[in-house]
Amino acid sequence: MKNLKIRDEIKKLVDELYKVRKLDSEKVGKERISAIYEGKESDYIPILVDTPAHFINYTTDYTLKEQFFSKEKMLYATLKRLIEAAKIDCDGQLCLRVNFGTSLMPSLFGLHPIIMEDSQPWCKEHLSKEDVLHFHVPDDLSRIGLMPRALEYMAYFQETVGDLVHVYLPDTQGPFAIAHLVYGDDIFTEIYDDPRFVHHLLGLTTKVFIRATKVLKKAIGEPISSGYHGHGMSYGIYMPRGGTRISDDTPVLLSPEHIKEFVIPYDGEILTSFSGGWVHYCGYNMSLTKEFMRMKEVRGINLGNPEEWDTREFMKMILDHGKFYFGSWKRTDSESLSEYFRRVISYLEGKKRGLIFLLEPANLRAGEIEYAVSLWREIQDEELS
Repeated sequence: MKNLKIRDEIKKLVDELYKVRKLDSEKVGKERISAIYEGKESDYIPILVDTPAHFINYTTDYTLKEQFFSKEKMLYATLKRLIEAAKIDCDGQLCLRVNFGTSLMPSLFGLHPIIMEDSQPWCKEHLSKEDVLHFHVPDDLSRIGLMPRALEYMAYFQETVGDLVHVYLPDTQGPFAIAHLVYGDDIFTEIYDDPRFVHHLLGLTTKVFIRATKVLKKAIGEPISSGYHGHGMSYGIYMPRGGTRISDDTPVLLSPEHIKEFVIPYDGEILTSFSGGWVHYCGYNMSLTKEFMRMKEVRGINLGNPEEWDTREFMKMILDHGKFYFGSWKRTDSESLSEYFRRVISYLEGKKRGLIFLLEPANLRAGEIEYAVSLWREIQDEELS
């Protein structure tokens, strides 16, 4: 009876989403995002108005534990956020995903996550060195760990929302990040004590990433070399040439030498397998950034802590290497919205390329959201050739 009631509520939310979505804006936005993603100029720099994933309250209606064990509750909570996002007329692509935190990929190594009420699932246990050395990646990952649950939820989401929202992949992390989740903090000493072992582990995590991504893409009918990604938000981007995203938070902690040895080759193998993609990382590491700038398979970068970067320096690197930045820049307290937009646009050196701009509601003041997108385009008409 409870499932029938929540499914009725979900149907009402889907109907509401149909009413408020901006289909024409999504179509134009997809063209703009596609151009920037491929290193070209667009008629306007695309703008997405949304809250970054690490600031989202996922537990307004149901706890994360309730959502983990119920595809209906997870979809209900997600649709509530989607409706609010869809009321804003911008270039974003409406997206949703199964939210298991970072636990899906470690679960494919046999690790069991702790399911908490109001925090993301977390794999506290780790494999021993002996476990890693004896581990063999199964040919079929569809029945391993959390994958069956993920596939069940994804199928239900697609069946329910149809072509209204783009269902995209759960968090697949990246090869070094998965290795850290699987083996724990000892990986940071093993890169000195037993680098051969670390390479063995990274070979396994890379293989798991590629196989798992192919299983997930096939399940939603997404091509290998393209797709959608919302990065945990309600609005996401279309990826026309490069079908994956790598999360490299852990490698930010590594030295330049270790980045070259333990990160870039494995990221490169993954990106090549999907005709390229884009990367995310939190923190500040210029060596990691320069390596990504050199990699032709890296189409763009998302920064988790943009406030730690020299904005003009970073954007010059992006433009010089023909890539894009997908993200936000912090607005100062003294800036008007117009001044803020003009400053951001000034980083583009007069070109309509290199940026998919994420306007965070936290960077807006009362009453500004109603005209922010139109102002963004008006200023481009004035400032960009």
